[in-house]
Amino acid sequence: MNYHALCFVDMPFGQKPDLKSGVVVDFDQIYNEAIKPAIEESGLEALRGDEERTGGSFTARCSRDCC
Repeated sequence: MNYHALCFVDMPFGQKPDLKSGVVVDFDQIYNEAIKPAIEESGLEALRGDEERTGGSFTARCSRDCC
C-alpha cells in the first residue's frame, strides 16, 4: 500500500470582510499563495476542508487514508 502524508487545513474560504476593520480578506489567495505551497514544500499533501470531494466523515477518511 502506498501512503502519503496529508495536512488538513481548517480555515475560511472565499472573500470575507474582517469583522473589525471591514477590509475584505481573500482567504483563497492566502491559502493558494502561502499556506498550500508551504505545506507542499514540506512534502505533505494539502487538503482544505472545502476541497474534500468524497463526502462522509473526514475522520473516517483520515482513518482510511492516513493511518
